[in-house]
Amino acid sequence: MQKTATFSRVTQVPGLGQLNEAVGAAFGLPVGAVSQPIKTRGAVFVIRSDKRINSDRTVWQAQKKAQREALLDRLRQQRVQEFIASLRESARIVDNRKKIEQAGRQATS
Repeated sequence: MQKTATFSRVTQVPGLGQLNEAVGAAFGLPVGAVSQPIKTRGAVFVIRSDKRINSDRTVWQAQKKAQREALLDRLRQQRVQEFIASLRESARIVDNRKKIEQAGRQATS
């Protein structure tokens, strides 16, 4: 038997894993209830929900704009990187440095 610390739906839970059936079932259980055996890839769990802390919608609403801006910034950066990579793939580069240097030497002679 193992007791876990409080966790969210997306955090890594020591002993339980992350983003698996057991974590999902933990959020579906009423407080005090014990689950049926829950099969995951590498183990079988029986879970008891001791406590639930509901999220505070006002806190999320307060930071929602910043979260949206951060996500949009990452998407913009990704699109710019993809655009630059596409330009590099399709670019035809001709190196004329030797001709320019030669023309410069001839002009100074």
